[in-house]
Amino acid sequence: MKKVGSWKLSIVEKAGFSESQIVNMLSIWDSLGNEISSDGPRVSRLGARRILLDNGSRIVVRQFKRGGMIGKVNSSLHLRTGAFSTLRPYREYQVLKKLSDANFPSPRPLFVAVKYRVFGLAYEAFLGMEEILGFENFLEWAKISNIPEDSKKFCFRAGVLANELLAQGILHTDLHPGNIMINSETKEIVLIDFDNYSQSKQRSLEKNRLFLKERWSRAVRKHELDSSLFGTKFIEGLES
Repeated sequence: MKKVGSWKLSIVEKAGFSESQIVNMLSIWDSLGNEISSDGPRVSRLGARRILLDNGSRIVVRQFKRGGMIGKVNSSLHLRTGAFSTLRPYREYQVLKKLSDANFPSPRPLFVAVKYRVFGLAYEAFLGMEEILGFENFLEWAKISNIPEDSKKFCFRAGVLANELLAQGILHTDLHPGNIMINSETKEIVLIDFDNYSQSKQRSLEKNRLFLKERWSRAVRKHELDSSLFGTKFIEGLES
């Protein structure tokens, strides 16, 4: 743990950034609020915020959020239960680094930082990533500009990529249309949000595929999407 300005941080991976630069990014993240820029909102509902750097490029900094009932009371503070390498942000950084090094379509991580609270017993966590340019959220696109043939391609591709992850020993435990970014021109997709991924080899391939099908199907029903487009094609890709 290091004290940098008013921050008590652990910054293990930083991709060429200095600690003071990362602290500055986190300070900007904290100040953005619900700001809207000329090219759209800088803040997502999941706590991801786009930050403009001095060189004109942008990165995305995401704060790790809590879900469920606990998240309604405390959305960002986590109990520290082990070494830094066991914490959620560092685990996600590591899996994204592995995937990006293998040219798998996923965000490229830049840094991970943990801000300690309550005498180091609790923490807030942040993950810095390259912005995915030219892509939009699949779920949001599907609700506004759904093109059936394109939806089929995106869902099939998502299933294929989910199966490739299983072959690498990675189970994306929250894979659904809202965690996919698409490029409607090139028809490429990128999988996001690997928080709480698990090791797929802990269960059989059949059980992992069943888990992915059920998680995907719940999201399709929840968002009232056409199951013949979004459900069937994902399963076909997963089993291809």
